[in-house]
Amino acid sequence: SKRTLNKAGLIGWLAEANFDSYITREEWPMSKENWQRIWNYTSALLSGTIGEKKWLILHGSYGMGKSHLAASVIHEAISDGWSQCYFRVWPEYLRRLQASWNRSKDDVTGEWLGESEAAITEELQGGKLIVIDDLDKRAPTDWSRSVLYTTLNHRYNAQLPTILTFNFGPNDADPKAPGRLALENYLGSAIFDRLIQSAYDVIEFNGPSYRSGVKLNGA
Repeated sequence: SKRTLNKAGLIGWLAEANFDSYITREEWPMSKENWQRIWNYTSALLSGTIGEKKWLILHGSYGMGKSHLAASVIHEAISDGWSQCYFRVWPEYLRRLQASWNRSKDDVTGEWLGESEAAITEELQGGKLIVIDDLDKRAPTDWSRSVLYTTLNHRYNAQLPTILTFNFGPNDADPKAPGRLALENYLGSAIFDRLIQSAYDVIEFNGPSYRSGVKLNGA
C-alpha cells in the first residue's frame, strides 16, 4: 500500500523504483550485470540462503541507478511480507535526528510533538532490512560518524541485512588525503572494517548517467 511505501521511505519516484522498471542500457553492458548481481542478492536474502554476509555495497557516480536498484530490494522484501524495511537518505536522516532535539509538548494534552530521537534511531539500528543512501554526500562530523558507527556496529553484531550506497568505492584513494582510502578516511577505520567484513557483494556503477546520458567522472 502507499502508506507502507511511505513509511519505508519509498516516496515520489522511489515508489515506482523496482526491478521491472529498471532499464538496462545497451551501451553499458555492466548495467545488466549489476541488475543481475543485485537480484541475486535479493533472492538469496529473501530465500534465507544468504549466509552470514548480508551487506550490499553500491558505489559509483551519480545518476546511474544505485538508488533505483537499492529501492528495488526494499520493494521485493515488502512484497514478500517483510516489515520494518527502510530506505533512508543519510543527510535527510541526520536532519531528522537534529530536529528531534527541539521537540516540545502540547500545551493542552501535555503530549510530546514530533518524532523522538529514540524512534528515529531504532529505524536504522533495528530495521529488518535497510538502505542508507548517499552516505558520503555530506561532509562528516564527529557526531555524524558516531551516529553511523553506532548504527552499523549494531547491525554488524546482529547480522542484519544492510545496503549502503556511496560515490567513492572501497579502493578509491582520497584526493584530499594522499595515501589514504577515501571511504576509510570518511567513515573511520572501525566502520570501514565492518563494512568490508560483512559485504555479500561490492558493485561498481561506472558508465553513462541515466539522468543526462553523459558519462560522469567522479561527479
